[in-house]
Amino acid sequence: MDEALKDAGYDVSLTLNPSAIRVIWDEEHLLLTGNGPQSVDAQADKLFQIVAARSGAPA
Repeated sequence: MDEALKDAGYDVSLTLNPSAIRVIWDEEHLLLTGNGPQSVDAQADKLFQIVAARSGAPA
Protein backbone atom coordinates (compact mmCIF):
# COMPACT_ATOMS: atom_id res chain seq x y z
CA MET A 1 0.00 0.00 0.00
CA ASP A 2 2.77 2.44 0.92
CA GLU A 3 4.52 1.93 -2.41
CA ALA A 4 1.28 2.39 -4.37
CA LEU A 5 0.61 5.66 -2.55
CA LYS A 6 4.15 6.88 -3.20
CA ASP A 7 3.86 5.92 -6.88
CA ALA A 8 0.62 7.92 -7.06
CA GLY A 9 2.46 11.00 -5.80
CA TYR A 10 1.43 10.99 -2.15
CA ASP A 11 3.85 11.82 0.65
CA VAL A 12 4.05 8.68 2.80
CA SER A 13 5.63 9.01 6.22
CA LEU A 14 6.71 5.81 7.96
CA THR A 15 8.02 5.22 11.46
CA LEU A 16 10.30 2.58 12.96
CA ASN A 17 7.55 1.77 15.47
CA PRO A 18 4.29 1.25 13.53
CA SER A 19 2.25 1.03 16.72
CA ALA A 20 3.45 4.44 17.93
CA ILE A 21 0.66 6.99 18.01
CA ARG A 22 0.73 9.27 14.99
CA VAL A 23 -1.73 12.03 14.15
CA ILE A 24 -1.47 14.16 11.03
CA TRP A 25 -3.32 17.42 10.39
CA ASP A 26 -3.21 18.63 6.78
CA GLU A 27 -4.38 22.25 6.87
CA GLU A 28 -4.45 22.57 3.08
CA HIS A 29 -6.97 19.75 2.66
CA LEU A 30 -8.59 20.05 6.10
CA LEU A 31 -7.72 16.41 6.73
CA LEU A 32 -7.14 14.97 10.20
CA THR A 33 -6.03 11.36 10.30
CA GLY A 34 -4.31 8.90 12.58
CA ASN A 35 -2.82 5.44 12.47
CA GLY A 36 -5.55 3.33 13.97
CA PRO A 37 -7.46 2.88 17.20
CA GLN A 38 -4.43 3.64 19.34
CA SER A 39 -4.47 7.24 18.06
CA VAL A 40 -8.13 8.03 18.80
CA ASP A 41 -7.42 10.03 21.97
CA ALA A 42 -4.63 12.00 20.26
CA GLN A 43 -6.93 12.69 17.30
CA ALA A 44 -9.66 13.94 19.65
CA ASP A 45 -7.17 16.25 21.36
CA LYS A 46 -5.97 17.62 18.02
CA LEU A 47 -9.55 18.10 16.81
CA PHE A 48 -10.34 20.04 19.98
CA GLN A 49 -7.32 22.28 19.35
CA ILE A 50 -8.35 22.88 15.73
CA VAL A 51 -11.95 23.74 16.63
CA ALA A 52 -10.86 25.98 19.52
CA ALA A 53 -8.40 27.84 17.28
CA ARG A 54 -11.03 28.37 14.58
CA SER A 55 -13.63 29.57 17.07
CA GLY A 56 -11.24 31.84 18.95
CA ALA A 57 -11.66 29.88 22.19
CA PRO A 58 -8.58 29.03 24.26
CA ALA A 59 -7.26 25.52 23.58
